[in-house]
Amino acid sequence: MKIRAWGGVSALNAIISGYGSTMAVSMPVDVTVEYSDKTEIIAADNQIIEEIMRLLGVTRYRVSVESHIPIGMGLKSSSAVSSAVALALISMVEGKYDVDMAVNVSAKASKNLKISVTGAYDDAYASLLGGIILTSNKEGRLITRIDAPNGLDAFIGIPGNLKKVVNVESLRSLESLGIELKGLIEGGKWAQAMTINGLLVASANGYDPSPAIEAVREGAIAAGISGNGPAYFCLVKHGTGAPKSFRNLKVIKSVPKNSGYEIL
Repeated sequence: MKIRAWGGVSALNAIISGYGSTMAVSMPVDVTVEYSDKTEIIAADNQIIEEIMRLLGVTRYRVSVESHIPIGMGLKSSSAVSSAVALALISMVEGKYDVDMAVNVSAKASKNLKISVTGAYDDAYASLLGGIILTSNKEGRLITRIDAPNGLDAFIGIPGNLKKVVNVESLRSLESLGIELKGLIEGGKWAQAMTINGLLVASANGYDPSPAIEAVREGAIAAGISGNGPAYFCLVKHGTGAPKSFRNLKVIKSVPKNSGYEIL
């Protein structure tokens, strides 16, 4: 069995208030799961897959991962892998594709391994359902999912020498603002929330906000820092091209992804 899931960019960092929002983008992860005489894992990081298999109580599967999402950049690579692996294994054991169960297993594994502070429910749901996801990570539930508008390009900007910073205390001090951003997303103003969230994350984690700010000044619909960085991103009208403010970054072109997981 082969399943494709998706990376994403943040509209609301879940550490801030316990509410998280992610937009899926067309950066794929392909997971292949097969019956085997022994457990075999072929991936950049075996640990998360081993934990998922432990939680599900399964062995003797061959799991291989091919990812096109830059690792450790805040682009939801871990959630895409773990949720796709969980979905594939559940389907082989239970005979059905249970997205909610896969997300819950992915979240538990990521928290057990301290990969995620909140369980990254928004990232996992976005990777499997596509679109723009809003979750309560405190309660482990999906609040809403909406389609991203058509006609947009997503540009990801990868800095060459910047390391990820996660200042949990500083982010949580912004809780009231995070709740306000949740309200914006529920009211359909996800682009505004996405940009404000990026500025909050830049401030809390000490990143330079200028690539995102300048992208908006150049006409981007939204721009920010994804996850806890260090990747920047922006959304622009199709055909506009990458903003000049991304010129010193490694740029990856993508598009918002509304369709969910694929069985290949």
